[in-house]
Amino acid sequence: MENKDNRGTILVVDDDLSVRELIKNFLEKNSYRVLISENWIKAEPLILKNKIDIILLDINLPFKSGIEVLKENKDRFLDTKVIIFSGKNDIELAVEAIKLGAFDYVQKTDSIEKILKVIDNALKLKVLEEENKILKKNLAPLKYIKGISKFSEEIDKLIKTAARTDATVLITGENGTGKQVVAETIHSMSLRKHGPFIDINCAAIPETLLESELFGYKKGAFTGAYQDTKGKFEAASGGTIFLDEISEIPISLQAKLLKVIENKEFTPLGSTQVKKLNARIIAATNKNLEEEISNGKFRQDLFYRLNVINISLLPLRERRDDIPILLERFINSSGKDIKLSKDAIQILIEYDWPGNIRELKNFVERCTVMSESELITKDDVIKFLNLRKNNIFLSIPNCHNIMPLKEFLECKEKEYLEFIVSRYKYKKEIARILNIERTALYRKLKKYNIQ
Repeated sequence: MENKDNRGTILVVDDDLSVRELIKNFLEKNSYRVLISENWIKAEPLILKNKIDIILLDINLPFKSGIEVLKENKDRFLDTKVIIFSGKNDIELAVEAIKLGAFDYVQKTDSIEKILKVIDNALKLKVLEEENKILKKNLAPLKYIKGISKFSEEIDKLIKTAARTDATVLITGENGTGKQVVAETIHSMSLRKHGPFIDINCAAIPETLLESELFGYKKGAFTGAYQDTKGKFEAASGGTIFLDEISEIPISLQAKLLKVIENKEFTPLGSTQVKKLNARIIAATNKNLEEEISNGKFRQDLFYRLNVINISLLPLRERRDDIPILLERFINSSGKDIKLSKDAIQILIEYDWPGNIRELKNFVERCTVMSESELITKDDVIKFLNLRKNNIFLSIPNCHNIMPLKEFLECKEKEYLEFIVSRYKYKKEIARILNIERTALYRKLKKYNIQ
């Protein structure tokens, strides 16, 4: 029987049975609930059906190493502390694991007491982080920041319209434009505000596990399904479920999602019991779903069902009037008394913000941490954004004062292409950012001899 007073749940993933049993027995004596698995394939179902606080992960697992697991599951481990477990003293491996998000690195030759101390420290940090999240959530004002641009006013109206209904909402926009913030704001203003807000990143969950994550499952539905488990649709009952990166749902699962939206009911895996859906659905994507439909990657009928209320978020470079408002709000939220000079603000307005609002927020955080003065100057901005002084955003660089318009535009185009290529690695991503076909991008790069 599960101990209701356990300190936390630990998953031990190690291919050595004797090690698993030794760790399990010791941790259980120290009031931890312990689950064990011999490899990552068998561990994933345990993660789905249990709230795991800490994962003790062997570095040399069969099928998939601990480092590979860290690389592939970085987004899934945001609320779980991972401790890498190894039989070797490998400093380089330890550093790599920490960089990939592991809490710490311990050796199998370490004393069991030392391993317990690392686990205790990981749990303390996790508890502290969870308390801070709750505190921030309770104290934070409405997250959506209304700007002064016409676009911002239109979004504000759409949010209020969506909050008054229970219709499905589709939020589109580039990464960092605030899609989740808009979804949370709609929820907080709706009649469902006292219910849960459940968000699920469809791109962060392996395709084979996504269905059970959404719908839940009955005991025995598949290997590793040791007990009945609620899915996200059931967990969101009375509130809102936010399906982020909806375009990443496999086409085979889209049909089942469509049926859920149409009939307002779903069936857990391995069950014959139909459950009523009592949650508002909000979806989001950074892709053009109409293009995905044309490419056969997204169902048209599902798109229509989701797109009852459409909120399309512009990138920050297309709503520059809002940048001073956002800056002021982020600075005030930081609790630090810093100010920006007029020329610094002007640079920030002219900068294109490829990371959108998320990048702007990170910039303010960087200023509060790294600035040695309360006044952020133009030079500080150039340094913190890693801009060149002759950057296209700061002046009219490297172009003669007098020249035909065509030559001037080509000069600017070349410099902008050089800037984008210096920031992004893949041509596919660059073409998407520039909103041009890859063939057109290849021609321009060849024309200006840009490597």
